[in-house]
Amino acid sequence: MKWSIPYIRAMCDPEKYRQQRWSTDQEAEMLHTLTWDHKVKNVVEIGTGYGFLTVCFAHAGANVQTFDCTDRPKVWDHAEWPWPELNAKIIAKAVPSPECFEGLVVPPGKTLFFVDGDHTEAAVENDIKLVEERMWAGDIMAVHDATGEIGPRRAWKRFAKEHPGTCLWETKNGVGIYICE
Repeated sequence: MKWSIPYIRAMCDPEKYRQQRWSTDQEAEMLHTLTWDHKVKNVVEIGTGYGFLTVCFAHAGANVQTFDCTDRPKVWDHAEWPWPELNAKIIAKAVPSPECFEGLVVPPGKTLFFVDGDHTEAAVENDIKLVEERMWAGDIMAVHDATGEIGPRRAWKRFAKEHPGTCLWETKNGVGIYICE
């Protein structure tokens, strides 16, 4: 399957589909590599947006359950979508957090939880708490906007202070990483 972050970006072109994309290519590359290198089998994505990172996770071989509070068009909804084989790897639902955690079933295997939903401080803290409750040893949590918007930044800073094994990717928006022991 042909892929590269520039190719995925071109296929998910915001101008072409008149959609916004909030994640940078650097963040997409880093998350794709994290998913691939850690042999992540499942991704639970809180906050789909238009699906650019969803596609990156699926391209890295993961099955993706993605949740967004808004039922907006996704890049894979378009007729020119070049990867119909990825459709079987993506389950997308218009369900806000924390409702998306109710009845959430994550198949066996290493899981990456990507938190990028509601950006209020309380909502991010709640998402982090709900994710942490579902993590097994080796699972990964990535929190987007960990150095960007004030809500995610404060929530991540508090979590990182209580969990010394965290790291922070210094990108435009910042991505906080935690691997469960």
